[in-house]
Amino acid sequence: MKTQVSLAVDAEMPRDGLSPNDLTILLTQLWCRDFKEYRGKYPDRSRVQLTASILLYCFTSARTGEVHEPTARRSISRQKDSCDDKDANLQATAMAACYKHFTLTIELVDGIPMLVLTYARQFVKGEEVPPFFNLLLFMLPLFSADRAFRHYKSYVEVLDELDSIKLSDLDSQSNHVISRIHFREDLLDTPIFRPRSELDCEKSTGRARGADLFGKEFAALGYRSGYEKNVTARACRRWALMQTDKKYSQTARMKHASHTEARTFGRSYAHPVCEVDGPATYLDIASRHEHIQNRRSMGVHRNQNLWQSLPAKAEFEFQEREDVIALDKEFERLSTQLAKTDTETKKGIQLQRRRVQGKKDKLYLEELKRQRVQQCTQTGSVYEQTLFHYRRRAMPERDLLAHKLPKKSSTIRSPDGLEAMKALEAICNQYHQVTYRSGLQPVNGRCVCGEPIDRFRAHRRWLHLYRCYKKMLRQMSDDDFAEFCYECDLWFNNQNEWHQHCQDHLSEPSELLRCDPIIFRNCPVKPGYCPFCLGNPSLGPIRQMEQYLDMSKWYDHVHSHLSHLSGEFHCRHPACTQTGMRVLDGTRISS
Repeated sequence: MKTQVSLAVDAEMPRDGLSPNDLTILLTQLWCRDFKEYRGKYPDRSRVQLTASILLYCFTSARTGEVHEPTARRSISRQKDSCDDKDANLQATAMAACYKHFTLTIELVDGIPMLVLTYARQFVKGEEVPPFFNLLLFMLPLFSADRAFRHYKSYVEVLDELDSIKLSDLDSQSNHVISRIHFREDLLDTPIFRPRSELDCEKSTGRARGADLFGKEFAALGYRSGYEKNVTARACRRWALMQTDKKYSQTARMKHASHTEARTFGRSYAHPVCEVDGPATYLDIASRHEHIQNRRSMGVHRNQNLWQSLPAKAEFEFQEREDVIALDKEFERLSTQLAKTDTETKKGIQLQRRRVQGKKDKLYLEELKRQRVQQCTQTGSVYEQTLFHYRRRAMPERDLLAHKLPKKSSTIRSPDGLEAMKALEAICNQYHQVTYRSGLQPVNGRCVCGEPIDRFRAHRRWLHLYRCYKKMLRQMSDDDFAEFCYECDLWFNNQNEWHQHCQDHLSEPSELLRCDPIIFRNCPVKPGYCPFCLGNPSLGPIRQMEQYLDMSKWYDHVHSHLSHLSGEFHCRHPACTQTGMRVLDGTRISS
């Protein structure tokens, strides 16, 4: 049989586990560096859901299909257990983590009143742990955003009740479960982790986020964090069970894993690298175990400089491929057809366009994977200025979380923890189509000129604000001058001060290394710069630091410099270290 079908019988599922260090890397990427913009009505709620899901898998050793609805069993379960469509939805939600599977209580733990969250599969608690690893820190805002508490308006009232408890009042109480926080009856069958189209709890149809989608998102987060292999929920479960095996009995481990056979752990979960330090044992010297833990984790598969997009030369070659050119032409044809068609046929054409774009994206990822295999692993610091480095300027809640969550000394009762939970709740139930910089925003919904800002189209609001602020500040200036620094979020209406400010930026050119303009949610979060002008001191600081907010004007200006170049040249940007750059086609360059 093996010979006839040529099965890869020697292939074995990887047994590396997701260690706490790996978990820290993933969550740091997700909250402090991530450039991905999630979709849906409340896009950043997906980020909170993903974090809570990962922690559930790590702390409970749950299988993938126990937290999210297992795609493979979805239709079978509905057909087997359901009589009609309504029952089918209820049976489907029963296979995912719903409100009825969680119990939130206030209990005495080691003589201290604490919030305790119990998941139907496994007991979970935690307060005195770092924010990144605190499941309650992410679950409470999710509960609160869904208005899930029966007798409390938000998690704040729950914490206030917890803080009001005096130990002296509990001396005569024999029951250590002080009180239970009930969830609304109508939400008990509602999944906590829902698809992006149903993030609004009140509009939920009972659908749960699929296990397959979670697996893809988890793996994608791993790649964005530098892991060259898929990060999976099974890796979380594997590490949890390996740690359980070291500290608890076989019976306890089997209970924790929901195993019915003792040999399942050794056959499917135990790592091939034994925890015995062979040389130390043989020589009877002090043993070390950290290197063994490192080898059991996924750290060996991480390249912190893993390419997230194709290098310039490979990108150019990819775009020139015949199959890619054919897809581009098909996409352009459908776009032209879409602009001329009526409303009835638009949906079909839009679907075709998405399929064409999906095919191109698939080819791009295949080429990126091929290029990653050839990429050298380099040690050194990671360049921190991802898109989020700029976008956070227009997202105060995300900016706060990027500062607060990595702090290891914070708890949910500390000021930092409370601020973090408030920000998490905010991003779970709000989304603004237009974001604003703190130095360029309306006041009570109106521009400084008195016009309601909603009167203007979303993509034009920032420009109206900019013009009115500039006009007002110029009138207040002795120089009839006003300029806004998009890097620092500051206005200047004194020309000498602006000259000095530009000079200060030029003295730290590494902060201006990215030159293209970035617009995020209809707000300019970073201006464009000309790398040729930045490196030309004869222009003077103000002209060197000219800010471009229109992509086409920036492109035309840079192209005017490139059009005079041919062959190899050296980049003029004062912070650029690339040498031997070459003009490819008059508009694009490679190194």
